[in-house]
Amino acid sequence: EILSTPGARAEEVVARVRRHSEASAALLARVPGLDPVVARVALEHHERSDGTGYPRKLKEADTHRFSRIVAMADTFVAASAPRAHRGPSSPRLTMQVLVLQTYRGAFDRDLARAFLQALSLYPVGSVVRLGTGETARVIRCVQTDVTRPVVRVLKEADGRPAIPPREIDLSTAPGITISEEQTEAAAG
Repeated sequence: EILSTPGARAEEVVARVRRHSEASAALLARVPGLDPVVARVALEHHERSDGTGYPRKLKEADTHRFSRIVAMADTFVAASAPRAHRGPSSPRLTMQVLVLQTYRGAFDRDLARAFLQALSLYPVGSVVRLGTGETARVIRCVQTDVTRPVVRVLKEADGRPAIPPREIDLSTAPGITISEEQTEAAAG
């Protein structure tokens, strides 16, 4: 409810939002038989490697590895999801923000590298326009090159449906590039 409220958030609202990690950790700590790491991750998932996070401003060495993984995933989802004050961000732009934040020290570099390799700059499901003018959907990431996934061509350069749709592994097709990310409507 708070995140979907339009307009600037007052300082008290921000403080209330920030208490969710402590409240969640307290609830999870009371669940019988639940591994205590689960509550710790809930508590630490907004901490940052450089100590700028919350609620305790812990640095990387003081947080659980799972907390650092969840922090990146949470940041990716939050940045790409629409909010009252902005629309959704594309997966590519969201990943670029994550890379920049990692460069500035917010996230564990090794985990960020693995996250990027798993999702790619063009995550599975992304719709892209190729340098050839064709529209394609990303169907598989290539671990060796996060900028050149495997795509399925949906539309020819002239807008006609690609019949049958064909797959192109951009990592082995040096002459074909991604020129821009498209909206889902472009996949039409």
